[in-house]
Amino acid sequence: MTTPPPLSSISLAIPEQLQALPHVLDLINTFLMPKTIDAAVYNDLHRVVGAYGEFRLWTVGAMDGAAARGRLDLLRWLRTNRTEGCSTEAFTGAAANDHLNTLMWLCFFYPYLFDLERDLTTAARHGQARIVDFLKGDVLIAGEVEPAMEAAAANGYVDVVEILLTEPFVQNLTRPLLAAAFNVALEEGYTNIAAVMIRKCHLNSVKLALESAASRGYTDIVMMILDRYMLDEYEFAPALEKAALNGDCDMIELVLENCALPIDTPAEREHIFSTTVEACLGAAVKANRVDVVQLIVKKLGPDDYELANAVKESIENEQE
Repeated sequence: MTTPPPLSSISLAIPEQLQALPHVLDLINTFLMPKTIDAAVYNDLHRVVGAYGEFRLWTVGAMDGAAARGRLDLLRWLRTNRTEGCSTEAFTGAAANDHLNTLMWLCFFYPYLFDLERDLTTAARHGQARIVDFLKGDVLIAGEVEPAMEAAAANGYVDVVEILLTEPFVQNLTRPLLAAAFNVALEEGYTNIAAVMIRKCHLNSVKLALESAASRGYTDIVMMILDRYMLDEYEFAPALEKAALNGDCDMIELVLENCALPIDTPAEREHIFSTTVEACLGAAVKANRVDVVQLIVKKLGPDDYELANAVKESIENEQE
């Protein structure tokens, strides 16, 4: 036979008046016939493979699909009886679907297709802790972990984040993407992940972490950062500004009560007065939070002309 048998469902589906037109049946059959036999192979459609296997293309898709389904038996058969092999999708499919034995088999027979960062990130993105735990043993540089960390944080997989943070060099990671993972965890509302990162690793930019947490009103995260790190006025100022912009006087109060003030030198006063104190005072006055205004006065010193002037301007602006 030089042509594949027609799909039997066609004659049952089309109107009787069209069945007398063979070319119509042929056109429909050609249109519906898959270009490859791959899906029939990895879905164990033996009759379909027997009827159409010699007429359809066999591609890497057969092994890729088998890997994504954890069909190690089928992978072995394909490697022995076919020559198409697999693609990188076999690795990502196995990693994404927690098929550890399949992934190990692929790494042994097709090592040139393995990419640690890609497959580790895929596993982390899908929350496959077992795969992550297996792959992290091959990590040599911190850069290979960072995308996986961000992927796990973005999707709320705290167990995966904890596994990645067991590596000593990751705990001391100072590259920007660790900060990105922390920030994306807060963006998605996964404060449990942010808390794990604070406990287990050094945050490269405490200022950015504090600012991110304060801007979203996460008081528990702010407290964890303030308890763990000693901040100067330059580091807590952005967090105060974000809280002020949000009108979050409770957050302003929390940060001020835990920061290393008062500030004594004129240069430091000039720096922080430029935006931070005025913004905080404005928010406090607008919300009629006398207690917050008093706290700012207490922290910055009671005999400061600039402070008194800022309070006056904030009140006048609010009255307008």
